[in-house]
Amino acid sequence: MVRATSRLWRCAIKIWTLTKPVVAEQWQWLDRQRLVAQHHEWHTIWNSVTIRHYKWLGWEAEKYLSALWQVHEDVVAEMRERGMTNHQTPIERPVVLCEQVSYTATPKRIHEERWALVCRSEGVYRGRGEEPAWFDEMSYTYILQGGCLHDGQLEDVGNGNRLCLQCKRWVLSKDDIWQRR
Repeated sequence: MVRATSRLWRCAIKIWTLTKPVVAEQWQWLDRQRLVAQHHEWHTIWNSVTIRHYKWLGWEAEKYLSALWQVHEDVVAEMRERGMTNHQTPIERPVVLCEQVSYTATPKRIHEERWALVCRSEGVYRGRGEEPAWFDEMSYTYILQGGCLHDGQLEDVGNGNRLCLQCKRWVLSKDDIWQRR
């Protein structure tokens, strides 16, 4: 039996999809905090998809099992590249019974993910290595419009308050007033 997930759970955790297909290079674009969070969220997704049999943005399809496992390996490799050498959660390569393919996000999703990364870093590149051209272009837009417009999804954070999931820096109060987190 495959169980559906709640909207909140789907919004609250993610695998960053900044390229098509998801490739190892993209992890260098995340800052240290997002890289460590990606590792933690990956374990939540892996256990939910492989043990609890939840659906999660298509990653639960058996044809993506190796791609999902590879995300973990690539994130851990990037963590090591940055000197984080105390990784204690190795995962064995899964046994697969069907042809494996790369997970490919839509151009719209890639754009949304890239925009979220720019908003969460307030338009400042904090990754490792050279800033990608798309980040420079989007940070220019971010600055021109005065920051995040908070026009994307919101997450209920209790007491009638809702967090902007694009920037995760501003909360809309129950009185409809935006407040810095």
